[in-house]
Amino acid sequence: NQFFISGLSGDDIIRNRVLEALYRRILRANNEKKCFRVIIVIPLLPGFQ
Repeated sequence: NQFFISGLSGDDIIRNRVLEALYRRILRANNEKKCFRVIIVIPLLPGFQ
């Protein structure tokens, strides 16, 4: 989804399930002392033009 909106800015409640899954995975990698990478692909042009 090109309209990725997070809910972590000063908010204790995560309202975006994609962000929540990513957040939990980053925490898990940190707890396990393992490397975890996120690759973000951003479209050159919006899909609604």
